[in-house]
Amino acid sequence: MAGPTEETLDGARCNACNESVRAGEPFCSKCGEPVSCRNCGQVLQLGDRFCPLCGVSKTTSFVAGDGGATEISSPWDLILAKLRRATIGEFDIKGEIGRGGMAAVYLAHEVALDRKVAIKVMSPSLLMGQGMAQRFRQEAVTVANLNHQHIITIHAVRQFEDLQYFVMQFVEGCSIETIIKEGGPLPIPAARALLYHVGSGLAHAHAQGVIHRDVKPGNILVGRTGQALVTDFGIAKVLESPSNTQTGMVVGTPAYMSPEQCQTGQVTWRSDQYSLGIVAYEMVAGATPFDGTTLSVVHAQVHDPVPPLMERRADCPSELAQAIHRMLAKDPGERFPSLNEALQALGAMPLLPGDATFQQIAELVGTHQSQASMPTTPVSPQMRRTLDGVATVVSSERAAEAPTTPIPPPLDDSAATRPVAKPGPTITTSPVTRRARRWPWAALLAVIAGGSGAAWYARQRMPAPQPPSVAGLRLLPTATTLTVGDSAVLSAAALDGAGATMRGQDIEWRSRDSAIATINDRGELVAAGIGVTFVIAGAGSHTDSSRVTVTAGAGAVASNTVTPPSQSSRPRGTPNRKALVARVAVSPARITLAPDSSATLRIRAEDAGGRRLSDRTARWTSANSSIATITADGRVTAVAAGTTTIRVSVDSKTASVPVTVSAQPPVLADLAIGDYPAIMVAGTRHDLTAVLTDQRGQPMGGDVSWETSDAAVVGIDTAGQSIAVAPGTAWVVAMAAGLRDSVSVQVAVPTEDQIRAGVQDFLAALSSRDADRVEPVLLTGDEGQRKLAAKLLDKLRGGQWDLQTDTRPREYATRVGDDRAEALFTTELAWKGAFGGRKREDVAFVAVFARVEGEWRLVEVRLEGDTKL
Repeated sequence: MAGPTEETLDGARCNACNESVRAGEPFCSKCGEPVSCRNCGQVLQLGDRFCPLCGVSKTTSFVAGDGGATEISSPWDLILAKLRRATIGEFDIKGEIGRGGMAAVYLAHEVALDRKVAIKVMSPSLLMGQGMAQRFRQEAVTVANLNHQHIITIHAVRQFEDLQYFVMQFVEGCSIETIIKEGGPLPIPAARALLYHVGSGLAHAHAQGVIHRDVKPGNILVGRTGQALVTDFGIAKVLESPSNTQTGMVVGTPAYMSPEQCQTGQVTWRSDQYSLGIVAYEMVAGATPFDGTTLSVVHAQVHDPVPPLMERRADCPSELAQAIHRMLAKDPGERFPSLNEALQALGAMPLLPGDATFQQIAELVGTHQSQASMPTTPVSPQMRRTLDGVATVVSSERAAEAPTTPIPPPLDDSAATRPVAKPGPTITTSPVTRRARRWPWAALLAVIAGGSGAAWYARQRMPAPQPPSVAGLRLLPTATTLTVGDSAVLSAAALDGAGATMRGQDIEWRSRDSAIATINDRGELVAAGIGVTFVIAGAGSHTDSSRVTVTAGAGAVASNTVTPPSQSSRPRGTPNRKALVARVAVSPARITLAPDSSATLRIRAEDAGGRRLSDRTARWTSANSSIATITADGRVTAVAAGTTTIRVSVDSKTASVPVTVSAQPPVLADLAIGDYPAIMVAGTRHDLTAVLTDQRGQPMGGDVSWETSDAAVVGIDTAGQSIAVAPGTAWVVAMAAGLRDSVSVQVAVPTEDQIRAGVQDFLAALSSRDADRVEPVLLTGDEGQRKLAAKLLDKLRGGQWDLQTDTRPREYATRVGDDRAEALFTTELAWKGAFGGRKREDVAFVAVFARVEGEWRLVEVRLEGDTKL
């Protein structure tokens, strides 16, 4: 029985295989060649009912081409067709800008508001993934509630059938990633300005309970005006809300991930600070601190010290390098207490209007802005929606005049025409050299389309389907406890976007500390020594980790936890993630004991920056326990005359102490305090040591007690750790067996406090109309500055002006160098006008300080910008 009759395109046939072309089909059903317009040769995509170039109706004027085009049907064709149906009359879809693992982004024209927008559409491969649609929408909701000038704006979030998409701000410019990749390191002023933009945006997000978790140059866009915006909150974590991340799964981009993020530990806003520190390092040095394979970078983030920034860029200001290195501390508690404090230390402050740095940034953007071309997709001529919502029907005869976007000039005359193989109408086909017409768009999309590490590219043709990429990794079990010598097998599986296991995917294995546990390429784990470590599995750009605890077996050495001598300064609630141990020191460095006497060894574990590391596990051993033994708390007891060595290891670092047990007991002959700081800044700590020597000049053990002459200035505990409390001078005393030694320690006010006090003193002088205190620092600078200063002094001295000053600065930022510092601040001034009315103005000042004999003194104040004074 014959099947139903199918409508064809006026008897048209495919030029490649001579098959009849059915109405509504974008491809020849036999050979797959794309359908093109007989009028202009434009290739049609699935879902188009009209030629996107000339507007001719598809059912009468489209035929299959001759194989010149290379468009390939894919799920994205269906997505694009559905997006056009969902937005018809509201948005004119220009074309695809880029595509990543989670989404594609299209440039569009919003008809009602006559503006360019970007539309981010969820990947069809993720539609079946559990919770993925919710996560996609959550990104839009999260960003929509972050109203900040340096965070991308979300206009709307929509759903059409199973199509998930949202509409967002479109930014003309480029990413910081592009600027660095094509131009290398940024000028220091430009880097500081951009860091302020990004840091202030992230600080606002943190204040709203949002952690970005993927801060990187590719997610920071810079517009033509020199303003930077933070984008792509696709994996952001909203505090007090259920997490979208599976337990144990690492999310982010390894080159910019914090150590705690690499270890799947608890992530706080301090993780974003670390990532911003990596971005700052890259902007200054032109490269990230660590590179290599994914696993090697993850390992370096957790364990390796950051290469000194000054070695990579000699002209980097020392205070900027120090601030960046502090942001990159392995332990979150060692980083800045807030992003605002980090920005101040970086010298990142708001720029005044007209600042030359804006132009400098704009030139960087203009030099490296993407020039990739984009296709135009005119609105269907059959219906155009006017601004008042009235639909206007346009006849097909006038279709060429209908599109709302400009039609490009016609192609050259080389377009070939030829008849089909069998009788039928003569039609125009797409020659081999013909390509879809495109308009250049010098602009960058305002969001990264997809997950971590997604790259943008200009779409010239629909790419062929790619093999599925790794979207995650699952490692089981998540924790293992073994005794020394035991073994176990771990299992790791790579996951695709839908959460399904990917067969045949290579897994890389690594143990963070092979002295505790080793693992081979088959996941076979062997317990080697007492302690706790992590085993890490990697596939593609994704990693997962499993905690391994090895307990003591027969003959295992004693171990103890290294406890800090005083309460840690880390704020409560801050996660204590392990930083890399760079060195271990033991005091005293050598000891001499008599039989049956004992002494306690103290150890100090430090990171690469010299910061003390708490909560570490130390393993002690004695080379000869018949001469001296060691306990878990570091207590050495002499057994018999002779010499031996006490060895201690913390993580992978070790130290040793020679021990001499003499037949004759040593006698304490001298006590001396070791290296100490003559000046300490209030709030800082320092470990003091006392060296005991016997009558032969040999170091010996013994108990030392500590005292301070003024605990309100310098405090000290029984272990010798001192803390600077308040400005002043105090004596610190060490005592042992009737001997004593003392040192003088001066405590200075922190630099920031001195600068802020100078600003407050200047504002107090303004408020009290004390012209004599204001004049010495105000009448400096060029002629224009002196004229402005003279006007202000005139109002101070002229009582008729009734000048009033707000003594609290409205905005405040500092920039500190070795011998010079500046503070930018604004305050409100109010005075009587010429006709008796009150005038008010926020006036900006820059206070300049110089270091004199170790203290910061105010030497100059100048007015910034235009003022009504």
